[in-house]
Amino acid sequence: MHAWGLADQTEAVDAAELLISEITTNAVRATGRPEGPTEAEPGETVATIRLRARLTEAGLVVEVWDNSPDQPALGCSADNQESGRGLFLVNALAAEWGCAKETLPPQETPGKAVWFRLALRPTRPAVPAQRPTAQP
Repeated sequence: MHAWGLADQTEAVDAAELLISEITTNAVRATGRPEGPTEAEPGETVATIRLRARLTEAGLVVEVWDNSPDQPALGCSADNQESGRGLFLVNALAAEWGCAKETLPPQETPGKAVWFRLALRPTRPAVPAQRPTAQP
């Protein structure tokens, strides 16, 4: 958001950081093992997540892809629970959000992308975001 000249929109920057943290944590939990070795065992697929962000005329769109087929569910958490509020926060702070089945190229790995859109204050016309290229 700083690179797009949106650093002065502190509420949106703070909301984006919080929501990215929440859906990334959900992706890690959906694809990772609760305990055990950090490296893949023989024949095991390494869990992967991917984050994409783009600036559009409608706002900031963030997607987090993971290789779990399980769809996220907006639920209720008890006051004493330490987790389970991530999608509640996304639902409360984002202009819109959703989940879609998506295959990640080039490996054609099936999975899903959870996304949200934050509305931004108009500052200047939106410029299409360039998708970052992988750095060696």
